[in-house]
Amino acid sequence: MKIFILLGCVVALGLAFPSSMGDFCFFNQQIYNAGDSFMDGCSSCTCNQGGEVSCDHMLCPPCHYMDGSGKTMRAWGPYSDGCNQCICTHDGLALCTSMWCPHKCHVTNDDGAAGWVDFDTTLIHMPEEEDACPKVCTCKPNTMWLGTASYECEEAC
Repeated sequence: MKIFILLGCVVALGLAFPSSMGDFCFFNQQIYNAGDSFMDGCSSCTCNQGGEVSCDHMLCPPCHYMDGSGKTMRAWGPYSDGCNQCICTHDGLALCTSMWCPHKCHVTNDDGAAGWVDFDTTLIHMPEEEDACPKVCTCKPNTMWLGTASYECEEAC
């Protein structure tokens, strides 16, 4: 009986690991056959003969968001937009919680990046037209609804 079990183990090992150890690669807890192409994050990788993996080491595109001072920031992983917790996916898409933040204003800056600013934060938005005036905007408490904020803008010529 022990001989059959031992023989079965030898046959199973022979099927699991080919006689030529260079026919597969072990990478990030995955097994690939020689010639297989696969992705590692944003990098394109290939399993080569001899068990060696080669990758092009490409960076993923960043997510753009606005910090509390109105500046455009870049993130490649987890970040906070001033209110919500976010994570940047491999294709540059931001996935964020959707909390409402009382006493803050949700703002998009001139670069198109969005985030949250505190009360009394003032940002200047430049006009798109050549002869137009910039807008000076401030996050203020909303007197109509307790715990909410309003983003009020005035032209500054």
